[in-house]
Amino acid sequence: YGVCSFSVLPRLLQRKRRTHPSLPTTVYIPMITSLFPLSHLLLAIALLVIIPPITHSREVYTGLVNKQVTRTIDLSSQLARHTVELNIENAGTKSTQHLYLAIKTDFAQKLAHMKVTQSMSGSDKPLETKREDNHDNTKEYTLYRSLLLKPVEAGSTIDVVVELVFTHTMTPFPSEITQSERQLVRYNDNHYWFSVYRTESVKTKVKLSSSSVQSNSELSPSSVKADVVSYGPYKDVAPLSYSPLSLHFENNKPFVTVKYVQRWVEVSHWGNVAVEEQYKVRHEGAKLKGSFSRYDFQINAQANGQAAVQILRQFLPETATDVYYRDDIGNISTSALRPDSPKQTFDMRPRFPLFGDWKTEFTVGYNVPTSSFLATQTDDSSRYVLTFPFMADWEAGIAVDTQVLKVVLPEGAKDISVNVPFDVDDTTFDRTVTYLDVISVGRPVVILTKHNLVNDHNVNFEIHYTFNSSSMFFEIFLLIGGFFTFFLTLIVILRIELPIEDSKRTDDATVVKLLEAISESFTQRTEYHIRLSEALDNYIKTSDEKAWDNERKSLLLKFSELKKKVAIALNQLGTRDGESASKLTEIEKKQAEKEAIQAQLIDSIIKYKVKKQQSKGDHEAEREELTSKYEEKQDELEEDLEDFFGI
Repeated sequence: YGVCSFSVLPRLLQRKRRTHPSLPTTVYIPMITSLFPLSHLLLAIALLVIIPPITHSREVYTGLVNKQVTRTIDLSSQLARHTVELNIENAGTKSTQHLYLAIKTDFAQKLAHMKVTQSMSGSDKPLETKREDNHDNTKEYTLYRSLLLKPVEAGSTIDVVVELVFTHTMTPFPSEITQSERQLVRYNDNHYWFSVYRTESVKTKVKLSSSSVQSNSELSPSSVKADVVSYGPYKDVAPLSYSPLSLHFENNKPFVTVKYVQRWVEVSHWGNVAVEEQYKVRHEGAKLKGSFSRYDFQINAQANGQAAVQILRQFLPETATDVYYRDDIGNISTSALRPDSPKQTFDMRPRFPLFGDWKTEFTVGYNVPTSSFLATQTDDSSRYVLTFPFMADWEAGIAVDTQVLKVVLPEGAKDISVNVPFDVDDTTFDRTVTYLDVISVGRPVVILTKHNLVNDHNVNFEIHYTFNSSSMFFEIFLLIGGFFTFFLTLIVILRIELPIEDSKRTDDATVVKLLEAISESFTQRTEYHIRLSEALDNYIKTSDEKAWDNERKSLLLKFSELKKKVAIALNQLGTRDGESASKLTEIEKKQAEKEAIQAQLIDSIIKYKVKKQQSKGDHEAEREELTSKYEEKQDELEEDLEDFFGI
């Protein structure tokens, strides 16, 4: 027990120091006393004073020598892509299976992708390469350790190829340009191959995006031919040597950076995988100086927007369908999908060209069949393997600062394991609830977060999970049960006689009588209007003024009596059925207007035909106007009565 405590305690304290380096050792003592007896604790503390702290760092074997180094740096886009061919000799006295690579700290922070391969017959698999976090240095460089395929014996040589991709290494200079100006950038590097080993010979070729080179550093021998700048060979370079390399050249390639993307992949065992990607994009090139002229851009986009981003291009799976491209405003119609094999080309033209420091946000989505990406393990049919691209397949030269990949698995998936062929910054698990899911269960979500990505990360990752296929039918039974319950409830409700009031007026006998009386009054007044017209015609024919006066007074008296009866009925109806009373009051107003128009029309006819007090032209104009008003009011009245009484 004592030996165990002696060996565990130093490692425990060292781990605490690494996670909280600012805290003194005395802070950790109370935590340790609960684990060990006091006597063992005091002895262990004494050993800590005597024995140096335990470290996990490996000593770098310096017996290796870079016999020949050939560097190729591709700066034809916004990315700096390094390909380094190494011929290495073990000039030491012992064998080693570890190769150490050093990258200066400022470049290491911008390193997006590293691939180390050893040239050996029958093997092109990348070497396992890890970052050494505990190496002893002055923090001027970051150390990486690659595990070779087999130990390198003393006196033997190996060939290794190192591929490095860096982002945000080129700086626009000048930082602001007008719409028609070319974009110039600066790039800084090292004339030598920065290595912990001695280098006997190194030469470098830098491939630029154009032959327009404003300036370049010179370290003899060096040369510039068109768009290629060559340096070296340089002989007998000491370890960790550095000589500043600088280039100032024209680079009008789009500096498109995806600042953030959330990639949503939803897996359904009914045969579909839905993909949706929400992008926040920024042009990292030289800022636009002055205003943007749409007219100049339309006239000659090549000359008046050569540094602008006009098209974003993705490559979608051959089986992708239902592709959409939209933003917060809605669908963006300036896109084109060109079917091809093995991938489809999807060109997206933003609503406006992107100049330096301009931003845009949009969403891309599509569906693919599960048959292309989902399979079962041969030894276990309930164990599924999802193989899917980690990131979207962009046209070369795109940089992605942050991607959050969310993979939604079917409800009921369990025993989930994730296999990504490179390190990710964070892996978490969550649950989400969608249609027909049980709230307490939900669908498992695998969340993978990674920073600083390039197209080299467009490789497949795997998610293994266990899923019982019979649980797929749960949603079907849930739908069937839901519809069955709905229709059964509907049948029961329709078969039960409930005292539901259709209308207040149909349930109250008094309301019914009042409505009948009002309806009858409208019918009678329609008859009186007809009788009044007939009496007028008879008066015009016979000129019997006395008979006309008697008939007219009689009918007007009946109109007045019915009007009073209706007013009384409406007053009583208002206390029982206010809505009906309000509607009938409006109808009664139209009835009064109809009577007034008819009286004006009768007076006009008598004035012209009997009393000869009006000219023919004036009479016809007045009569036509009054007749039109009368017929219009009569139509309105009949329509309202039909709507209310059904008559």
